[in-house]
Amino acid sequence: MDDNFSNFSVKRQNIRTLSLVVCTLIYLLTGAAVFDSLESPTEDKNRRILLNQIEKFRNNFNMSDVEFERLYKHMIKKGNFNRNSQWEFGGSFYFCTLALALIGYGHSTPNTTIGKLFCIIYILIGIPISLIMFQSVGERLNGFLKYSIKILKTTKIKNFQFKNKSVSNKDLIVAESFLTFVLVLTASYIFSVYEGWSYFDAIYYSFITLTTIGFGDYVPLQKHYYLRKNPIYAAFTILFIMTGLTILASSTNLLVLYLVNINSEEKLRKRMRLKQKKQEQLQKMLIGDVISSVNKQDIVTYLDEMPNLAALTEEKSVCSCDDLLMCYKACTSKVKFESRNFFKRKKSGISKNKRKHSFFLSNKQKSVSKMENLRQHFDSERRSDDDVIVVQSWIDVKNIRKFANEQSFHMNGFIMRRTSC
Repeated sequence: MDDNFSNFSVKRQNIRTLSLVVCTLIYLLTGAAVFDSLESPTEDKNRRILLNQIEKFRNNFNMSDVEFERLYKHMIKKGNFNRNSQWEFGGSFYFCTLALALIGYGHSTPNTTIGKLFCIIYILIGIPISLIMFQSVGERLNGFLKYSIKILKTTKIKNFQFKNKSVSNKDLIVAESFLTFVLVLTASYIFSVYEGWSYFDAIYYSFITLTTIGFGDYVPLQKHYYLRKNPIYAAFTILFIMTGLTILASSTNLLVLYLVNINSEEKLRKRMRLKQKKQEQLQKMLIGDVISSVNKQDIVTYLDEMPNLAALTEEKSVCSCDDLLMCYKACTSKVKFESRNFFKRKKSGISKNKRKHSFFLSNKQKSVSKMENLRQHFDSERRSDDDVIVVQSWIDVKNIRKFANEQSFHMNGFIMRRTSC
């Protein structure tokens, strides 16, 4: 069932990506046709005016055809001008591709008012479509690379085997960086052959183009009427732009996700270390209560329960207490003492008419507690001469519970632990 659902999801994503590619292609063809119809008449008119001006210039200076051709080539080289028609269907399609790819060399621009208005509307609608298309194709490319890398890692090769067979974002970033490197080197060689550039200038052009900077100092398809006479080279140039931008966008997304995951993992580790440190401190502060045993009967003190005071009147060995330091001293000293000497009634400063009295540790057994708010004082209610019930202060209980909840420390009371000395 899960495999069928996964296959259906993959097919749906492939159909979605293919639909976006087809929609983008149709949008480019539509834009090329509209710009051809809007700008071509104006371009032809301007070309005729330019040819008339050139003919007047040659007649005024009495220049030969060879001299004028030399001057004309020098002007084209310095000004990056060309004789090609920029607004025929091929040139318009190339212009639309550069516009939606956010490159914009600036070698051709609309001249008519209606052409400029259509260009604004066309770009506003087309840029979101192209960005979504690049994102979708990049995701499919990541899926293909992930599948290929997984097969490569699981394939057993003689004297070589990958330890980690899972595919991470880092592996995908390395693979796509390698693809970009190969694409730039290959395309730069082809550009250097057809455009007459040096190989370094061709690499420079590829880098400027794929980063969508587009200075316009190097523009392909401007010589020898390539847009009209060499459609294969024109298609290769457009395919290079679209493929390179797809790989670059996918690599950028993977790099961002990789950096975000590293930052999130580091923050999670810091929070876990801080939480563990707080819990350790809290456990050190909340160490037990008085534990003893009389006739195999444990004395356990909870927040909502009262201790067995009958057992406190017997002689016993105490192995834990409020404080870790006090518990350590009690356990290591192995000194037996009477519990009634451990708690001593404070007689001075208490009215006889009041039924509640306070108890405190004797000076000999008194120890500095690590949690002073744990037991600042006790309230007691006298029922008989030998029966005394120790009741903890609700104010202290409330403070302790609030502190424990803030530290994510779950407790129902101060649970006593039996310790064998």
